[in-house]
Amino acid sequence: MDIHVIKVFTPKVQAHPRDSSALAYTRFHESLKLPPRGKRLLDAINEGFPVKILRDVAGSLSLDVYKVGTYINIKTATLNRRLRDGTLTTAESDRLYRFIEVYDSVLDLFEGDKALANQWLSSPAVGLGGDAPISVVRISTGANYVLSLISKIEHGVLV
Repeated sequence: MDIHVIKVFTPKVQAHPRDSSALAYTRFHESLKLPPRGKRLLDAINEGFPVKILRDVAGSLSLDVYKVGTYINIKTATLNRRLRDGTLTTAESDRLYRFIEVYDSVLDLFEGDKALANQWLSSPAVGLGGDAPISVVRISTGANYVLSLISKIEHGVLV
């Protein structure tokens, strides 16, 4: 009599990738000393972010601050005023935070590797109709589109 043994695969329980305790690197928004979410973040956006945050984002991406300004829809003359004044408006801070959220998600996707994250952001993506992710985050719909693509990639959905 032949007995067949059926082995059952049981995956190891892992922390969710968005759980900051599971990450081996500091989340980007944390490195900028931004509040995580909720009322404190809402207040910070309403007060307007200091331009230092914009400069730090640009530095992390190895981009000129004016290039990041175009990605968050700030015209050059306006950005010059903001750099002099030291504070972004509520709307500009909101767009910058949206950009930071996208960058955080891309860093999660590449497990903290900034070089790969930056390369992916500036490369044409099939899932975005051939557009580079960084070029579509100027508006909230584009940012949501990029975040959706990242989620699909993380979950192995064919795009």
